[in-house]
Amino acid sequence: MRSLLLSFLLVICGQSFAANLVRNSTFDTGIAGWDFSGNCFAPFPDSFGIPANGALAINCFPASSVETASQCVAVPHTDLDFSTQTTDNGNAGPVSFGLVGYSNADCTGTATTLLDPGTASVTPGGGCCGRVWTPFARADIAVPTNVRSVLIEITVTNPADVALDDIRLGSSVFQDGFEASP
Repeated sequence: MRSLLLSFLLVICGQSFAANLVRNSTFDTGIAGWDFSGNCFAPFPDSFGIPANGALAINCFPASSVETASQCVAVPHTDLDFSTQTTDNGNAGPVSFGLVGYSNADCTGTATTLLDPGTASVTPGGGCCGRVWTPFARADIAVPTNVRSVLIEITVTNPADVALDDIRLGSSVFQDGFEASP
């Protein structure tokens, strides 16, 4: 009974037993492990975060500027859950999220869109500098059997000045509508 209650509380609180596949997902020690492309100001580690210090700041003030943070991760053959937290870091603006599956373990080979950035976005608000964090999450993302790796792509566009933290990608907590075993 005690373990059933604990499982229920973890699900209600949004915690999962699945291991996070993202390297440096909390940016507590900088922004290493992430690749950046675009023409915004250089991304940098910020001093605040959720739940602890450390976040990725991306400032896209110049007109028509775009910046993408990306990371390739090997994935198990199971449905995936993806989540992150975003905050207004001085100017609210759009942040989109994409997941592209690849047939090889190094994000090469046949590509399959798992999460379309055209339909997966958020505009954080609530004031500057980590006062209010806006969650983004997608659960039970279907992964075809030929997918060996996933490229996480987080794109920030003008006029956004935002911070990101607690980026998570892992095996789905729920399989076929039921909680999976840890």
